[in-house]
Amino acid sequence: MIPACSVRELWQNGAMSADNPANPVFDPKDFLKAVPHQPGVYRMLNEQGRILYVGKAKDLRNRVSSYFRRNIANSRTYALVKQIRGVEITVTNW
Repeated sequence: MIPACSVRELWQNGAMSADNPANPVFDPKDFLKAVPHQPGVYRMLNEQGRILYVGKAKDLRNRVSSYFRRNIANSRTYALVKQIRGVEITVTNW
């Protein structure tokens, strides 16, 4: 079992942009591989690291991955996802 912890560094370790090697690019596929199937809280961050959205989930991987599917029906969700440059998660013990 993973203890309650922040895993901000997961998104920061993504691929580097070819245009600007100092600017990390958020790769949802790689990030989601490291997200556990456990309950917790997730925070979606913009380019400046500011919080765009905070959510909770009984299964973090399932919930967070739902934002990165090809078919997003809701226009508000689509607008949010376009701004995401990182995600922080905290595993909890519900």
